[in-house]
Amino acid sequence: MRDNPREPRILQNMGINMKRAGKFAEALSFYSTAIELDPANPIVHYNTAILHSIRSEYPAAIIHLEKSIEHGRDNVYAFLALGDALER
Repeated sequence: MRDNPREPRILQNMGINMKRAGKFAEALSFYSTAIELDPANPIVHYNTAILHSIRSEYPAAIIHLEKSIEHGRDNVYAFLALGDALER
């Protein structure tokens, strides 16, 4: 992150690493900052939604999945995850 700590792609990758390490609050912080910088990024919204689903925060997951689909309809996994979140 020394190169550009405000680069959405880097922040997203940091969020992914924190999620994998089980540090969900830290992951959400990185994802939130990435969304602030690039609110139309469907991948960041998708990753944020998955994290919310892991935390059983389904209303938040639904919001981010809908934004992910709105900004990038080519991610079939977002549609599947949305159906799953809506069932809960």
